[in-house]
Amino acid sequence: MIINADMDQDPRKEAFILKLNDASGDDLAALSRIEDLVLKNLQIGFDPKALEILDDENASAQKINEIKHLISKDIVAALFQIGSSFHYRKLNVGSAPDFYELIMRLGTAYSKILILVLALFSIKSDEEMKELSARCFAASILSGLFAQERKWKEKLIREAELMGLFIEIGKVIMLLYRHKMAEMCPAEESFDALFFDKYHSYFGGKIVEKFKLPEFLYDILAHPDYLSFDDESVTVPGLVFSVYCHIERSFARHKKLIIQSIMPNQDGNPPNTIGTIMQERFNAVGLGKYLEVRPIYLTLKVKSGVAYISRIPGK
Repeated sequence: MIINADMDQDPRKEAFILKLNDASGDDLAALSRIEDLVLKNLQIGFDPKALEILDDENASAQKINEIKHLISKDIVAALFQIGSSFHYRKLNVGSAPDFYELIMRLGTAYSKILILVLALFSIKSDEEMKELSARCFAASILSGLFAQERKWKEKLIREAELMGLFIEIGKVIMLLYRHKMAEMCPAEESFDALFFDKYHSYFGGKIVEKFKLPEFLYDILAHPDYLSFDDESVTVPGLVFSVYCHIERSFARHKKLIIQSIMPNQDGNPPNTIGTIMQERFNAVGLGKYLEVRPIYLTLKVKSGVAYISRIPGK
């Protein structure tokens, strides 16, 4: 059975499971096939021991440094790029930080999820998977930036970033199933977009369960299709969902995320803006082509003896 008791009675899990209540018998059978063919035999491309080390609160620096030999060089490079971005404060020039320092900078829980997500997105590197990964990384980056702007606590900022990463992660499993079936049974009819939209969160939850990830991720997977508020403030999943809606619309129209942001002028000022942070983070994971920053430049002008800053849209 798809719906079973191994998800305990945690309210977050219960809300997540309720999403399957209106599933038809045919849909439940399809979900079972996907789970049996893909999820139960999922090969993530690296030694799972790496994740176990990150789960160990008492892991030594030596053990954590060993992780870089258990995962791919591409993932290691992406982690260093992300950890060195302005968003996490630049590493000291001239220093040679080891992998342990990097993981401490990012946090073990965040690093575990980031390693797993990067590995999942790299299993099948076609255009559809790349667009999916770009949408998820965009949701993560923007959710974190908006959470920072609202001056939320660091814990909530990280939750917003990770919820953004996971908002469509279940589609990875569904895409892998479709690829397998295209090879095994080319004549079989593929799932439509409605099926993907309706059930991808189920497989997102299964990934959380399989890899023992933080249960707050269920909050975005079970989130309804409307904004949610707690007292007078939007909730973390509410913020992530609203950010994601804009990203989804931009990709539907342009196959990429388009933003407008102040960017450094010819003098390099201001050096760090939302636009530069977004570019750094997209480039760090090899997704630069899925972001377009339409620049605004700040220029000092003088009129009637009074200096002022002019905002000039770029081309």
